[in-house]
Amino acid sequence: MFNPVVDSLRGLQQVSTLKQIQKKLGVGRASLGSLSESVSIFDPEPLKAIAASLATQIPKADPSKFDAFAHQLTAVDGSVFKTAVRVASLSWLPSKGGGTSVGKAVDGYRMHTHFEILRGIPERVDATPAKPKGKDDEKTVLSNALQPDRCYVTDRGYAKFELFNQINAIGSSYICRARDNSKPKLLQERPLTEDDQSAGVISDTEVVLGASASNHKTQTSDHRVRFIVIQVPPHARTGSKGSNCDGYLRLVTNVMDVPAE
Repeated sequence: MFNPVVDSLRGLQQVSTLKQIQKKLGVGRASLGSLSESVSIFDPEPLKAIAASLATQIPKADPSKFDAFAHQLTAVDGSVFKTAVRVASLSWLPSKGGGTSVGKAVDGYRMHTHFEILRGIPERVDATPAKPKGKDDEKTVLSNALQPDRCYVTDRGYAKFELFNQINAIGSSYICRARDNSKPKLLQERPLTEDDQSAGVISDTEVVLGASASNHKTQTSDHRVRFIVIQVPPHARTGSKGSNCDGYLRLVTNVMDVPAE
């Protein structure tokens, strides 16, 4: 599949009919059905060991700018990919739409990726069905994969007080974009430096997340939390969901000992 000429499962099957390939690999002609089934039969575990071995050979980036961070900066996100479905749809995945009409694939795959920022490599990838529900929810997948001594950098889809508490309890930290309508309970203002103000920082406060006067049963943060507001260029949303950026980036974090900028 790394050959640019072979760009499909059917193309791979056709290559298996070549005598030279059969002789070189010591195999016979493969059927399209067998190749389709192989996706669900082959054991991926040996590939994990190979990937882990290769990862140790990648040189680390210069971390001098981030010396203040005690934990490994790890960006986490879950993205839907259709590439794997392209192979699977040739065999066992049905499509929406009946008759001769071509519909969308019933399922996709969401890759929950942990990306080590300073090393420039993915440290972990978990594949789940595309719909983020139940055990496949992005927050749940991250919760089950938490490690100590990491600083998880996430978007607002991961904003959940229980998850923040779990990250803090395991000995890690987080920096998460907060929702635009976030209104945490203010505990105290932190002074801004000239560098903070030059970087566009509007406010740096210590807060309690989830504290609601109208609902005392709401779970709150059980550790010290900073709420930082940064002025950024406003822009319209880029996807089909969500809201426009109002010109302010809101961050919540349990990293208390580094400048806001």
